Amino acid sequence: MTYDPGTTDPAAFDVRRCRGIVSRALGLAPSHFTLTGHRPWQMGGWLADSYRAGRVFLLGDAAHVTPPTGGFGTNTGIQDAWNLTTKLVSVLRGHADPRLLDDYETERRAVGRITVDQALLRARDRARAPIEDRPLLSEAAVAIGYRYPVPGDDPAAAHPAADEPEHWHGEPGTRPHLPLPLPGTDRPHSTLDLVRAGRYLVLAGPQGHPWIRAARELDPHNAFLDTALLPRRIAPATEWPADTCGIGDHGALLVRPDHVIAWRTAHAAPAPLTALGAATRQALGGSVHENRQHLYTSSGSTRSSAEIEQF
Repeated sequence: MTYDPGTTDPAAFDVRRCRGIVSRALGLAPSHFTLTGHRPWQMGGWLADSYRAGRVFLLGDAAHVTPPTGGFGTNTGIQDAWNLTTKLVSVLRGHADPRLLDDYETERRAVGRITVDQALLRARDRARAPIEDRPLLSEAAVAIGYRYPVPGDDPAAAHPAADEPEHWHGEPGTRPHLPLPLPGTDRPHSTLDLVRAGRYLVLAGPQGHPWIRAARELDPHNAFLDTALLPRRIAPATEWPADTCGIGDHGALLVRPDHVIAWRTAHAAPAPLTALGAATRQALGGSVHENRQHLYTSSGSTRSSAEIEQF
């Protein structure tokens, strides 16, 4: 129930009045339900000035509060937790430098701002204070179509902070969803399903075998890095999967454990190990070569890498 606090005292909503409201809303007699509690609540949108203070990180409702319009609150909180915990796992396993944790606020606070703004726009007709006019994005663009800023971003490229998910084609900072056939079944799955918990993925084009070999040389004990080759074509689609991801036949993506693309190249490289090593070192906060021996011995994982058969 909405009310005007300028003319109505919240105390006026006593138990009897609240039971009557619920009775009329449900079409049930008051004896058919139990009222467990009631309280005043103010709808609004807030964003924390900072998501981190030393060893303390904010996430979920502690970092951002949105009105229920759009249904963004839970999704955004879960994404905060996923982003932060994948970073913590990499750091605590010794795969990444603690500097990686600095990216949490950079990435998630920008998403929090978009989410709060978009939820407030959807509640403009009920707001007591004016809300600045902004373009209204779709729910899909807000929930999964955002793009994290990445090192080396070209200001002239002018990537939107969020867009329709199908408008992204493998850009770093986005999620590389591409439907794939599941071998042996009629059920499709996604390139996102190739990313295993706590592990990075090198996803290469059909002729990207040099990137796969470079990944195995970079991580010979399968401590943190999986590999997969994209199929040439997925029937009945007319577009080649590698082209959809922006890597062509010879390029590759480096995908983080939270399904976000950390790096992309559309071409083969004369020294793929050097190129992939630099990209991985940057994605992990600078530790791959600085702590190379520790990296290879710190994980208990010895499972083989995942690889997709070529079609």
